[in-house]
Amino acid sequence: WAKYMEEAEHLRHVPKVRDTYKKRKETIERVFAEAKERHCLRYTNYRGLAKVKVQVALIFSCLNLKKLAKRKLLNFIFFLLPSYLSKEIKAKSPSQVIPKRALSTS
Repeated sequence: WAKYMEEAEHLRHVPKVRDTYKKRKETIERVFAEAKERHCLRYTNYRGLAKVKVQVALIFSCLNLKKLAKRKLLNFIFFLLPSYLSKEIKAKSPSQVIPKRALSTS
């Protein structure tokens, strides 16, 4: 057991693995912190392992749905909306897109 602990401690200081641990703090730990603070995982509401497993599964399913919805929204905002707007602008004549005040050179 001690041999494996020493190897794990050694690997933790390898530059590539160290960078991975830095990313862990930004991704994995954030998920657990949100679950703990916002979704009542600090204490359980149920007694018994089976009931607690169901509660935890539902909470993390909820968190995964929130992540998925956020990605879909960002995908729409950054990829689909600009292409849709550019098609709309190309379909209109230049005088409809640019206000006449902006076209004047005074």
